Amino acid sequence: MLIGAFIWVVLRRWPPSSRREAIAIGLVWLFLTIAFECFMGLVLLQRPVAQVLADYNVFAGRVWLLFLLWLAGAPWLFFASVPRPSPE
Repeated sequence: MLIGAFIWVVLRRWPPSSRREAIAIGLVWLFLTIAFECFMGLVLLQRPVAQVLADYNVFAGRVWLLFLLWLAGAPWLFFASVPRPSPE
């Protein structure tokens, strides 16, 4: 819930200009988060790839994948939920 509030504040401060831009923001955040996770797990913590990938297994009770889906989709959802003036 805290990350949702943060995303809402960021998008209110710097709103995307289009649906496409909102989707791009979500995908960039997703890519950067996964890159950070892989760097932390593989390089800094020197964990094996199988152990890093295990954190994405929803069937084993891991919810990190759901967080990533929320992170990727939230900018578009918030963009779509804000009413826009119709062009005249």
